[in-house]
Amino acid sequence: MEQNKKKGGAGRVILIILIVLVVLGAAGYFALRAFVQSKIESMGAPDLSSSFVQKAPDFALPLTDGSEAKLSELLQDHEVVVLNIFASWCGPCEKEFPEMEAVYEKYKDKMEIVAVSGDLTLDSMDDMIKYKEEHRLTFPVGMKNESIDSLTVGGFPTTYIIDRNGNIAYGRSGAFQNGEEFEKIVTSLMGGDYKGKQIASYTFLVRDKDNKLFPDIQIHLFSDTVDEVLTTGEDGMASYYTEDAQNLNVEILNLPEEYTSKADEITVGLDSGLKMITIEKK
Repeated sequence: MEQNKKKGGAGRVILIILIVLVVLGAAGYFALRAFVQSKIESMGAPDLSSSFVQKAPDFALPLTDGSEAKLSELLQDHEVVVLNIFASWCGPCEKEFPEMEAVYEKYKDKMEIVAVSGDLTLDSMDDMIKYKEEHRLTFPVGMKNESIDSLTVGGFPTTYIIDRNGNIAYGRSGAFQNGEEFEKIVTSLMGGDYKGKQIASYTFLVRDKDNKLFPDIQIHLFSDTVDEVLTTGEDGMASYYTEDAQNLNVEILNLPEEYTSKADEITVGLDSGLKMITIEKK
């Protein structure tokens, strides 16, 4: 009997504890919601259209002239900062630099480009000095260090474009298709009405294992809020640009009957660049 009373007492204690935790949890939830709501109201209608918003690291990168490129300082005088991570031996890097240089010359009062080698094994600062001179680059060039270790480098070149708020507005693995694409992206982050955007651009290439290209293929991009159909040109390519980056599902609508594709396994998100869709014969 005494043991049953102890069990009953213990049960009541546990029940009371659970009730207290529920009450405290509810109170904490409503307090947190009120706090967040007050902060949002005080800031005035922030743009929360993207779930990808990521703060850029406040890097301090060594440059060929002996100085440092520090993000927080660059953002004091520029609306856009482009961080390009490359290597001296990288062909696509070398190809895109002249077009980036041309865009830089047009907008250098509003933007800064910092290009650093990410190959600490094969490249040195002396190599960067020579590279900058030989390629006639007027924007800062230097070497990667630990201050950007938090950024993913999927290969060379990798480019991050940072907006005036210090957020990564665009990320890309691989070279830009042309100077027009690069200019369109950086200028979309400029201007007095800028409120924060998360930009993405994709170029889809449809081919088989023998590198045969497939024109007139319809590529369906979709999510809860996006429903777009692209059609590949004679080069087997189709491009998509958005200022509301989000995860998108991919499917091919008119795949020839004798082929199969794993396009439905692809999800595109913030990481811009070339997206290969390889199709195979059944």
